[in-house]
This record gives sequence, C-alpha cells and structure tokens, in this order.
Amino acid sequence: MAIGDKIHLINKEEVQGAIGNINNPLLDLPLNNSLAMKQGVGSVEFTRSTTATYIDRYGVLKTAAVDEPRFEKDGLLIEGSSTNLKLYSKIDSANWVSSRSDIVENSAESPTGSTDASKVVYNEDGAIYLYRHEESVLGTYTASYFVKAGNTDGLFNISMHGNSFTNTRRVYFNLNDETFYASGDVTGSIEKLQDGWFRLSATATATVDNTGTPTYLDLLHVTNELAVDDYFYVYGAQLEKLPFATSYIPTTDSAVTRGVDFGTASAYNNVPDFSKGFSFVQDFVYGGPSTAAIVTQFNTVHSDALNKAYLFFRVANASSDITVHIANTAGLTIGSTLIRNATIGTKYRLAVTLDSAGMRGYVDGMLVFTQSGITQNDVLAYTNDRIFKFNGWGSSSNAGPLGKIHSENMRWYDRALTEQEVRLA
Repeated sequence: MAIGDKIHLINKEEVQGAIGNINNPLLDLPLNNSLAMKQGVGSVEFTRSTTATYIDRYGVLKTAAVDEPRFEKDGLLIEGSSTNLKLYSKIDSANWVSSRSDIVENSAESPTGSTDASKVVYNEDGAIYLYRHEESVLGTYTASYFVKAGNTDGLFNISMHGNSFTNTRRVYFNLNDETFYASGDVTGSIEKLQDGWFRLSATATATVDNTGTPTYLDLLHVTNELAVDDYFYVYGAQLEKLPFATSYIPTTDSAVTRGVDFGTASAYNNVPDFSKGFSFVQDFVYGGPSTAAIVTQFNTVHSDALNKAYLFFRVANASSDITVHIANTAGLTIGSTLIRNATIGTKYRLAVTLDSAGMRGYVDGMLVFTQSGITQNDVLAYTNDRIFKFNGWGSSSNAGPLGKIHSENMRWYDRALTEQEVRLA
C-alpha cells in the first residue's frame, strides 16, 4: 500500500450484509458425509458401475457398494476409472517372490480391520524385497502398498526397477516421521491410516517396452538390515498406468478395473441464469490428473445428443493450472488461468464471479485474475435441460477426463459476490 492510499474500514453493517448474502446460495452441498443438500431443490444422483474402496475419516479402509458415494476426510471422492495391474494384491507366498523371508498370510489385521494382511518374516542375511513379474509398455506407472512397520525401524523404499527403466527410480519412506524422499526421476507419497498402517506410493515413467517378457516392474524393500525373525506387515499391492495412486482395487488372478464416479444435480432452481450473473464457490483437493481433473462442470444437452460444455472448472494435466472455461454463444471456449501448479494433496477454495463488469477468479479468498472480455452476453441463455455435473465431459459417466478430486462446500449463487463476500465465504 502506498502513502496516501485510503484504508477502507469494514463496519458492522457491511459484515452482516456480506454474511447474509453468502448464507443464501441457490445450491449448497456440504459434501462432507452425505449428498444431502443444505439448500437446493431435488437431490444429487450418483452412479459408479463397480464397488470401490476408500479411507474414511478415521483412517479405516472400507468398501463402497455399486453406486455408493465415498466420503473421505477431505470430502466427496471423485475418481476416474483405473485398473490394478498387480495380481494377487493381498500378497501371498504362492504368487509373490519374497527374498530371504517368509510370507505368512492372513496373520494380522489389515487396514480394513479384517485378519487378512500378510506378515513378512526375515530368515537369513541379505536384502529383503517383495515383487511380482509384470509386463509393461511405455508410459507412466504408479506402484503402491499398505505397510506396517512390525518390529522393524520403519524404513522402507519402493523401487521402480527392472527392464522397463533405464535406471532404477527409488522412493525412501520413514514411517516414524511420515516423510519420504526420491532418488532419480520418480515421485512418491505417504498417507497415514489407523493402527500403524501407511499407504506408500512411487511413480515413474517406463522407457522400455517389455511386452511379452515380464520382469519386476516395482519392488518393495526394507531399507536397513534386519535380524533373523524381524518382521513387518504388508497388504494391498497396486500397479496403475497413471501418474498418481488412486483408491485401492483388490485383485486375485486377473486385473480389475474400478468404474467412474459420476454425480449430477438438476440445474432447475439450483443453478443461476448465467446471463444475469452468478458466483460459484467450492473447496477441493487436487488428487492427480488424467487428461484433466474436473473440479465441476455445467453443460447443455442439445437436440443432436451431444453434450456441449459451456462452463467448467478443471486442473489441467500438463501444467496443473486451475482454470475456468466458458463457451459463448458461438461455441468458443474462453479460458483464464487462476493459479499455476496446483499441488497434489493441497486444499483450495475456488471462487468465480461474473457480472456486467466481467469475470473474476479467487483462490483462498484472494483475487487472482480479472477478465473484462467475458460478459453476461457471452454465456448461453437459461434452459431447463442443462445438468450440473461432478465429473466428465459427456452426458454419460463413460466420457471425459478422469482425474481425482475431493469436493466440499459447493455453492452456487444467483448474484456476483463482492470481493469482501468471497473472503468471508
């Protein structure tokens, strides 16, 4: 602030008025433990063609039925489809290689609370590691495991290894302080669950095609030397051809694919007439991209059966930009960058407003862009056949970019909130 600038003091009436405005959205979806609307008309419809797992707010791994939404500590989990390429994911002695150790199946409670985790017991000098042979084509892979330290010192690593990679990529994990560091062109993650369990993951790009010649694509190691009869626990191995780990998909003798999460709500009386101005506010956690991770989207269904998006918010794959796009009456998409390099695992509050002065974007209450070239005349007139969606491009759950997002506190207003109201929202 420069000398001579005026300071605007917020008075009681302004605060009360702002709170009154932000407490009266057309649609208010908390999305923290149910699909119930706090304000709005009708209900959210949700589909997924398969069962799926999730980690509840208490750190327990649970399974949701077909068409059942999943709520984790960061809100409603929305994921695209993914396939676990790792067979026999519970890790047994018949189908896994365990060097200098014995695999004792069903010997401890897993993250699910059932006694179906494997105990790995050290039995001779030398390095200890677990693996299965896998085929791979060129592309990016993520390996993940649930691990519990047992009586070890809690130091593990995942190596992206073998003929698929020109050099070993390795992520080192310390369960004691919940940290990790990477060696080589690889990224990782660590997530704490209940009862001493952690989910560890490593991501790297395979540069050699070994189709038809299976090799060990990833290995789980104990980092430090162990004494005979030292042990740790392991469960839920997963290998995905994605640049991030998605929710655990159990397998036996074949790969298993999880279906797409897809939610919709009626636009009628829930979403404003965009030609008269609007505001959108939502908390979300970016979990990772596919072609793009959709935060939310609003579409018009046309008589030609095509579902043409004219308002959507996403995190783009290549740059991880949070962007908002509006398609005008000529069908042209206008995009404006809100914030670059969204960090996986970080919660953001996105707000976008539009009125006769143009479009404004906010992240965590701070104005980050204005675009006067977009006006209310640029958006399509209100029609009753539009649908408000949580994922995807098309009119069905099978189309579109399929990233990973947690959503909370989704709100639509039929007016443009002021900058002060956005900060208080």
